[in-house]
Amino acid sequence: MKKILVIVAVVVLVASMTPAHAQEEVLLRVACLDETKTLNIWMATDVWSMHAVAWFYPALYYRKPVTLEPIPDICTLTLDELYANSPDGLTFTFPLRDDVTWDDGTLLTAYDFEFAYDFIIELDMEDFLPSYEDVKYLRAIDDYTLEIKLRKCTPQFEESVIFSFAVPEHQFESMFKKGKLTEISRPISAGPFSFGEWRKGSHVKLVTNPDYYGKGRTVSVRGIGEIVEGPWYDGLYLKVYDDTDDAVQDIQDGEIDYIWWNLEKEYADTLKRKKNIAIKKADELGFFYLAPNHQQEPFDDLVMRQALVYLVDKKALVKELISGYGGEAHSVVMPAAGDWYNPNVSKFGHDMTKDERIAKATEMLTSAGYTVPSGGYPSGVIKLPDGSSMESFEILTPPEDYDPIRAEAGKMIQDWWREIGVPVTVKHTSFEEIVRKTFDTMTFDWYILGWRIGGAGYPDHMRYFFHSDQAVPSGNNPMGYKNRKVDNYLEDLMTLCDRDDLIDAAWEAQEIIVEEVAYCPLYYRTINEAHRTDTFTGWFTQLGGIAGSESPRSCLVYLRPPGMPPTTTPPTTTPPPTTTPPPTTTPPPTTTPPPTTTPPPTTTPPPEDGGLCLGTILLAGMLAAAAAVVYRRRK
Repeated sequence: MKKILVIVAVVVLVASMTPAHAQEEVLLRVACLDETKTLNIWMATDVWSMHAVAWFYPALYYRKPVTLEPIPDICTLTLDELYANSPDGLTFTFPLRDDVTWDDGTLLTAYDFEFAYDFIIELDMEDFLPSYEDVKYLRAIDDYTLEIKLRKCTPQFEESVIFSFAVPEHQFESMFKKGKLTEISRPISAGPFSFGEWRKGSHVKLVTNPDYYGKGRTVSVRGIGEIVEGPWYDGLYLKVYDDTDDAVQDIQDGEIDYIWWNLEKEYADTLKRKKNIAIKKADELGFFYLAPNHQQEPFDDLVMRQALVYLVDKKALVKELISGYGGEAHSVVMPAAGDWYNPNVSKFGHDMTKDERIAKATEMLTSAGYTVPSGGYPSGVIKLPDGSSMESFEILTPPEDYDPIRAEAGKMIQDWWREIGVPVTVKHTSFEEIVRKTFDTMTFDWYILGWRIGGAGYPDHMRYFFHSDQAVPSGNNPMGYKNRKVDNYLEDLMTLCDRDDLIDAAWEAQEIIVEEVAYCPLYYRTINEAHRTDTFTGWFTQLGGIAGSESPRSCLVYLRPPGMPPTTTPPTTTPPPTTTPPPTTTPPPTTTPPPTTTPPPTTTPPPEDGGLCLGTILLAGMLAAAAAVVYRRRK
């Protein structure tokens, strides 16, 4: 008995000497405002799914936090060294780390990268294909050597190709052979986190991978100092919330540490006054938009589309709905993109008074044979050139509890259009239903969504959204917009190498897309993200927000629980060197985010909604390697 008591005493003594964070599971608790839809990376077209699965698949390179320059991940060469070792500027040899394993114990090899590429090409994965249009082949030379051959110089090499990622061939081989995607119950990971559990409607739990090859890696970040990669905690707990109110309450109560979502003005204003809560504001490349169905009368008529857009008062939208947290969007590339943004696109009545807008729209429609009633709808209805009354139609928007700004924007647009007899009604619809009616079946009139767009500014997202080959069910051009000249500019944007030529193509495409109302861009928002300051240290932000849209390593894997040494050392006075390609190559397009005036959503998500989000679509926080996917986050 005495021996047993001694053992018990020793155990108690040891336990008492163990730090608190080592005794209890320490999770970074994250609020997500929608459900994870899939655990299959190839099926993840929304930000919420990407929040869960983007951690698992290593890439050749990833983007350095804040500066977004490419740095080695699985490849062992810097970008400078990679170029220096290329004999012709088209053939590149990537030596890989030989110490990386999938969490089932299988070695990660060059063949996993080759398999991921073959999967994209053979299964026609539209989210990824445009990035590889100028890739002749990607193949494994041996277990730890990969070779990529380009057909020609292409900006996609440094924007997308070098961020190619690996997937475990043994998990996806059956799908590859059958040519059909299916759900997987337990993803295999080689990243900072492994899959833990998924309880639909409740949460996804990821556990820290004890064999993660990147832990302890140090990077020097301008303005921040040296930060050391983790994870330094036991895992991620991605908790699902039905609405923002509950998430905001829980962060105040200390139930969660971070809200992975852009908070509306009223929420941000409330939380920034609370103790132990910080609001970080950042610019984003995404935007929210109003889109018509070009294949449906009378919206197949350019005059009708333009007249309706003249009635949209973007200044009023921004002033009433997002004052101080965003700005008017006039193009499909945002000001945060720097040189890629064309400020000269048509602004359709910008700075006009309400009466001037109505007069302009009425004059345009009357000249085109329409009859505009003297009274607004429902007392009067516009008559089409053939004498028939314009049929009632709907603007689809997310509901107020999902995004009150989009919901209210739709209501404001409805009221403006009704003033000239347009029989329109806003229909608040679930995000999933909007996606089904737009991107899946193309059975809609107009809709409001958004995109959360990754990258450092280079606007190849236009290739995904507006090329005519995307005007198909499940494509990214549900509007059915088609213009051969635009197609040519968008193809140039993906294939030319001279930066000036690329910018010219981007500007020309923007002008036509806006003029023909493929989209009516409405507004962009600054990202306002909330986190607690008493549970984790080491937070920073960048273009795209705290978690970024380039790499899950941005901020989150550098955080440390209280009591652990800081992850950063003070910045030096001399900024660290940046990676510059040799003189014989064309440097990748770069952008400098504007001060604090720009922002916004999905890529989404996404949408923001991750949103298809896109927001819609937009718009979010994605796999660094999957650059093409990031661009398609809907919210």
